[in-house]
Amino acid sequence: MSTDMLVVGRIVAAHGVRGEVRLKPDTDRPEMLTALPHLYLGGNRYQIQSARFHKQMLIVQFKGITDRNAADALIGLWAELPREELPPRAQGQFYIVDLVGMEVVTESGTVLGTLQDVLQPGANDVFVVRGECEEILVPALKRVVSDIDLDAKRLTVTDEFWANYHEN
Repeated sequence: MSTDMLVVGRIVAAHGVRGEVRLKPDTDRPEMLTALPHLYLGGNRYQIQSARFHKQMLIVQFKGITDRNAADALIGLWAELPREELPPRAQGQFYIVDLVGMEVVTESGTVLGTLQDVLQPGANDVFVVRGECEEILVPALKRVVSDIDLDAKRLTVTDEFWANYHEN
């Protein structure tokens, strides 16, 4: 995986005998993958001929991959896209890669640490913030996160959240 490319999935198996592959999506919007014209696998650009979902997997036919042996050769490769080719996010939605590394502060200015990771356990995402002495888990909810400023690389949580968190 290169640093200027963002992972959107991984080839996990061949599908059938005509060169199709099973791609396991690694995105919160896997449906966006069906509209892409191409993907990068192992640093090489592959044009997508067709893509459809089947049992949580994306079945992809790449141009030039026409048999099972060619499909098998792709197994294990990361499917990537350059950042500038990612579809735009809706207002208030962010790519995780844009959030990691942000400074996390309270509304009153207390620095809590740096956003290290985003967990996706189910109901809502959880931001993992690492401070000088502790790790803080911040639910990614509008009532907790009052602002995300991509330009300033700063995520702000409510003072109410911090007061309640610090009590416990």
